[in-house]
Amino acid sequence: MRGRIWPFLLFIAALYFAASFGSLHAKVTQVQVVPPKPAGWILGDVVPVTIFIDSIGGALQQSSLPEPGPLNYWLDLRSIDVVQSKSGEGTRYTLTLNYQTFYVPLDVNQREIPALDVLFSEGSQSESVRIAPLVFYMSPLRGVAQSGTSVSEQIQPDAPAWKISEKRLWAVATGLSLLALVLLVALAVHYAIWPFHCRRARPFAKAYRAIKKQARASDFESYRRSLIQLHRALDTCNEGRLLSSDVPDFVRQHPGLQPLQKEIELFFAASAHTFFGNDQPQALTELTPPGLLRIAKQLAATERGSL
Repeated sequence: MRGRIWPFLLFIAALYFAASFGSLHAKVTQVQVVPPKPAGWILGDVVPVTIFIDSIGGALQQSSLPEPGPLNYWLDLRSIDVVQSKSGEGTRYTLTLNYQTFYVPLDVNQREIPALDVLFSEGSQSESVRIAPLVFYMSPLRGVAQSGTSVSEQIQPDAPAWKISEKRLWAVATGLSLLALVLLVALAVHYAIWPFHCRRARPFAKAYRAIKKQARASDFESYRRSLIQLHRALDTCNEGRLLSSDVPDFVRQHPGLQPLQKEIELFFAASAHTFFGNDQPQALTELTPPGLLRIAKQLAATERGSL
C-alpha cells in the first residue's frame, strides 16, 4: 500500500513545483495608483484615475477591463485608455480611467469609485490584480439653508437676455437682395430674356428662340418658317434686305460674323432651294433642321459676345 502512495505524492509535488515555477515567470511586481484629488468635486465633474502596473512575463488581458458606460445610478465610466511601455526587465501598463459623477449631494458627501480587478496571464498561468476602491468627497452647488438669509438672497436672478439688433441684419439682407436683382436684370439684358427680348439690337437671339420652338415640329412648313425667321434677323442686322450675293460684304462690315460666312452661305443655298427652286429634298440635304438651329445658335452667341 505504501509503495502505491509514493508515486501519487511525487506527482502532486511535481504539479506544485511546476505551478511555483510558472508563477515566477508571470507576476506583477508593482501597482501604483494616482487617485483623484480628495475633495472639491461637484455635479458633472469628470474624475480621472491613473494606474501604473509593472509586470514581468505576464500580459494584460484586455477582456478583464471594464466597458465604458454606467457603473451605477450616479457614476459613469466615460473612457478607459491603456498604454504599454518598456520598464526595466518587464512591461509597464498605464491605465487612464475617466469617471463622471452625476450625484447631487445636499451636503459634503463621501463617494466611492468601485474596486477594479485586472487579470494578467502567461500561457496557463494567470494573476489577478485588485485595485481598491477610491474615495473622494463631493460638495453641493449651494447649501440647503443658510442662517440669516432668505431664499431670494441665496438664489441670484437669471441674467437678462440681450436683444439682438435687427437693423444690421435687415441692411445686409436688403443689400444682398438689391445686388441679386441687379445681377438678374443684367443677365436678362445679356441674354435678351423677357422683357428685354424685343430689342432690335438682338435679332439673332429672337430668331434662335423662334427656331428652337418650331424645331419641335418635324413638318416642312415649320422648316420654312424657321428660314424666314433667320432671314428677318439677317435683314435687321444688315439694316436692309440681305441677299446671297451680299454675304461677303456683309461679313466684312461685321467682323464678328466672318467665322460663320460658310454657314450663312449654306443657309442661303438651302433657302434658295426652298423658296425659289421648290426642291424640298435638296433643301433638307443642304441644311437639316438641326443644322439650321445650330447656325441660329452660333449667330446668337456671336451677337451676344459682340456687346
